[in-house]
Amino acid sequence: MVPALAPGFSWIEVSYAKPYSWGCLQRGGNLSSSSHATDNDLGQSPCEGSFVYVGDLLSAARSVRLSPYRPRWPLLFLADVPCILGNGLSSLLHASAALAVVNSLPVYYLDGEAILKTSLSYISWFSRRQRHKILKVCRLVWTVLSVITFSRIFYSTTLFYGFV
Repeated sequence: MVPALAPGFSWIEVSYAKPYSWGCLQRGGNLSSSSHATDNDLGQSPCEGSFVYVGDLLSAARSVRLSPYRPRWPLLFLADVPCILGNGLSSLLHASAALAVVNSLPVYYLDGEAILKTSLSYISWFSRRQRHKILKVCRLVWTVLSVITFSRIFYSTTLFYGFV
């Protein structure tokens, strides 16, 4: 049977082996050699398999990530440590950057208030009274905008997850 292909699409059969999966380790621990050489029926073994991909091969190639890392010991979680560590550090970086942006907003009791005050002090054409008035208006406006924005985010989150 041959799949019907649209222009720009092609098909490829992908075969894979999972020698470090829990089921394969329980069956006898094929860490040194693959059972592919002894068993040619790819569909019967839980350690191996194959499937046919029909579509754009470039997008499929971009979505597959391989690692040359082979665990020294047959513990399941060791193979995932580099991926877990990379994702964890990336998430930590994104959360830290988001908190830095929120902290630099010119609202009451955040560092953005001091940043705005210092920035206004370098502008020499404003008098001290004008700087104080601009600082007060900016803090009030940004505080109101921040409260509205964050309350909308929290309200939409509670509606989405059904906490209301």
